[in-house]
Amino acid sequence: MSKYRKQVNKCLEKMRFGDESGLKELFSCTLQNLLGVAKWYLYDKSFAEDVVAETYEKAARSISSFDCKQDGYNWLYTIAKNTAFTYNEKHGKITQSELSAADGVALPESEVAASDSRLDARAAIESLGEPDGQIMFLRFYEKATINEIADSVGMSKSAIQSRIKDNVKKLREYFERLE
Repeated sequence: MSKYRKQVNKCLEKMRFGDESGLKELFSCTLQNLLGVAKWYLYDKSFAEDVVAETYEKAARSISSFDCKQDGYNWLYTIAKNTAFTYNEKHGKITQSELSAADGVALPESEVAASDSRLDARAAIESLGEPDGQIMFLRFYEKATINEIADSVGMSKSAIQSRIKDNVKKLREYFERLE
């Protein structure tokens, strides 16, 4: 269960009953988080705002299918993630160095290496699957606490700590295989 569950579910329930203020409230309480999700999953970050806009559109269109007993934030997160994957399929994988080269801007080698490392790190975390990928993303990119992660994914704090420890080992092995 995410820390945003109550607030997001309240907004979604308003939307479900035709109250337009629900969408405004949903937008104000989730925009920054959903932008982070979109940027995390997108190869080309310039599509992040488009992905978030489409996420809200999809949520509004399918609001009748939302079960208010479930976690609304996780529902939106999944819509945003899947929408980002769709954008990646449409627009192909592009690295920051390729994007800069296309713009005619040469990046310093250190910046290209850092950019490629971020893409490698994202691929490594994505290889963990769910919920481990989400746990690692929350911990290392959103700097969430163990308590916040436990609330977000509906697990105990000790389970989160154990998964983080195991996943760090898996990530080390992943990077060792790349070398």
